[in-house]
Parts: sequence; structure tokens; C-alpha cells
Amino acid sequence: MTSPSNKSNPEELGWEKTMFESYLPMEHKLDYVLKPKHYDKQTSANCIICKIIEYDESVERFEIFRNDNFIVFLNIFPYTPGHLMISPILHKEYYEELSAEEITEFGILTQRCIEMLKHSSRTESFNVGWNQGTFSGGSMKHFHSHIVPRYKNELNFIEIISKTKPIIVSLQKSEKFLQRYTPFLAGEKSMVELFEK
Repeated sequence: MTSPSNKSNPEELGWEKTMFESYLPMEHKLDYVLKPKHYDKQTSANCIICKIIEYDESVERFEIFRNDNFIVFLNIFPYTPGHLMISPILHKEYYEELSAEEITEFGILTQRCIEMLKHSSRTESFNVGWNQGTFSGGSMKHFHSHIVPRYKNELNFIEIISKTKPIIVSLQKSEKFLQRYTPFLAGEKSMVELFEK
């Protein structure tokens, strides 16, 4: 699957220009990184991902897409603009709990999310994966993967833990922008059908 070339205004297509001009201070990011996550005490009853899925008004949610089996949403404390998470709708703690069909669907959705971010942010670089279990650095038991676009001259994790205050494009702006890709994530339209005239 290959993204079509973008000939439109960069401000309409991605963060190439705006990520360096429209900043949002995230001073509480460090507090979240250092805060104990109480991983072993988590259950489906107090799971923040389940609350996002169930439209619980007590938690912020920046949903990009969902179907019967998976949800795609923005990380509320992103490392870079466009930092996405993919999670099963049902509360499953481990990748190996996914059925063969779900693993296939998860892989296709991951691929589409990467294609979407390539098209919208004009980067070819990504970190993709997940932390599973306490000793891996896992923070939430509900299985979820991360797709993190990487950009030239971006802030990084070392700067975060050394108490540098990261600044990012607003989640509200990213959510609205990426929701335009819903038909592509659903497999209903190709990127060309969505954006080429």
C-alpha cells in the first residue's frame, strides 16, 4: 500500500508546518511519567481504556476510529504529534489473548494507521510496539499498541525525563484532523479516493 503524493497545501495535509508554530505546553507530562501506575491493581472495572471505549465522561478521549473489535485513539500524553494507540474493544491484557482473526485485523489496522500518518505528517519514520507486563514498563493492563511518528529535530524521551517541558500540537487539533481518515481506516476508501481530485 503506497500513499499518493501530496500536492495540496501543507497546512491542509499535516503537521509539517504547524508542528513548529502551534505549540501546547505539557508540563504535567513529567508528573505522569514518574507517577506510580499500580499496574497489578488494575482491573476492567477501573481500566482507563475501558472507560474511553465506554464513553465515560470522567476521562478525556480523543477517538479517531473504532469498529467491532478495535479502537484507535490519540495518546493523551503523546511523545510526538500523531502518537496513536490501538486497543481491542474487549478488555484483554495480553497480545496472545487475541484470536487469529483479531491478530490479522490488528495488523491491517496498524498498517492503515501508519499509512494515514505518513500521508498526514509526511514522515517515513515510526516506533511501533507495546509494553506487556510490569517488568516491560507496561502502564495499563488493557492491551494496547503505540504508533509513534518520528520527526527531524523532535523532542525525545531523554529530554522528558531530564525535566525538559515538551510542547506538542493540541490533541483537539490532531483528533479533528485525523478523523478525516476514518473511511480509509475502515477499509471503505483508498487514500486516493479520499484526497485525490
